[in-house]
Parts: sequence; structure tokens; C-alpha cells
Amino acid sequence: FRNGLPPDTLEAIPVEYSWRDGYKDVGHYCFIDYASGQLFTSVRDMALFLHAFLDYGSPKLWSTEDIGRQALSCQEKDVDGNIVNEDDCEFGVSWILLDNALKFITDPFLQDVDWTNGGMHDGLEAGVRTQVFLLPNAGIYMILLTNTDGNEEYALDELGYAVLNGLQDYNGEREVSTAPPSFGMSNTPRASAAKETYALFSVFISLILGFCW
Repeated sequence: FRNGLPPDTLEAIPVEYSWRDGYKDVGHYCFIDYASGQLFTSVRDMALFLHAFLDYGSPKLWSTEDIGRQALSCQEKDVDGNIVNEDDCEFGVSWILLDNALKFITDPFLQDVDWTNGGMHDGLEAGVRTQVFLLPNAGIYMILLTNTDGNEEYALDELGYAVLNGLQDYNGEREVSTAPPSFGMSNTPRASAAKETYALFSVFISLILGFCW
């Protein structure tokens, strides 16, 4: 993995804070009983993955769009094994489902774009808090990776709102540059809009937090 990264790439270390010792490096770690903490990635790689999901993963991740749509649709079942009502469903395949009824979570930002078929996923452990946010119908995705204390929400929330503030005039339709992006995205208007947000997210995070790329 590291062999493919630029020589000046900075690698983030999980950091925790205590009132007695201040900020302290936790170091890299993993768990033996479940899959967390043992996969290394970069903002760039995650952006490529989410960009493919703007077209529900087809054809970059798998052969048909139906697979991606299924991942972003209800997968919860009741005690009888039946898929629950969409209004009561929260989870797809590794996604927390989003729709237009949930726009209040980013209020006042992103209120004029379509949240249908959207998804998010977040997580935290000691010294780490992360979140990805995907609105395929609007051509928007957001990646937030922080090496802050696992129970400290402020850093990630403030970064997220700073990025959303930069997108507050975006309605999914405005003209953006169609110059070819450096890592091979298509030049459709939606892809170009996503490329623009990728640059904002990845550069902002890498400059402030020292994450890869």
C-alpha cells in the first residue's frame, strides 16, 4: 500500500487527550475479534470509491448498477424475515440510509439538492473519528478522517460544517470546470461537480490533519 504513495506523504497517528497528560499518540492498533483498525487507506482512494458510487458503482466496482442501488436500499428485516417499511428503515449494506426527510442534519446546508438514495457511514475508536457522506443524485460526496480523540466530536463536526459552508450555493446544477481531473474521472457535469468537491475535501483535510494525499 505505502509503495504507491508519494514520498512526502504524511501518515496520521491516532491521538487521544487526557487532562493529566494532554495530547498523546496512541499509535496504530487493531482488534482481534472484529474488523476495525487494520485497514490503511488515503483520502484519494476513498474519493475514487465514492466517485464510482455516484453511478452506483457501475462499471468501476461491479458489472451492474443494481448492485450499488441495492447497497443503498433497505436491508433490514423484521422477525418474520420480511424487509421493513422504508419509512422505518435505517440501514442498507454498510450504509446508514439518507433521504430528503433527513436534510435537517446539515441545516442550513445542502437543502436544495436531492438526497434520495443517499448514504453515510461513520465510526470512532481510540484516537480516531471518521465519516463519509454520499448523495449520488446530487453528485456530492464528503470524506472526513480525523486523528482526534475517539470521544471528541468537535473537530470532525467543525471540519464538516466548514466544507458544507463552501458548498452552500451548490444546487446540483451550477456550471463547473470540465477540465480532466488528474485521476481519471469522466467529464460529465455531475462528475466534474464531484471532482470539485473531492478537491476541496481532500486538500482541506490533508493540509489541516496531515492525512494521505
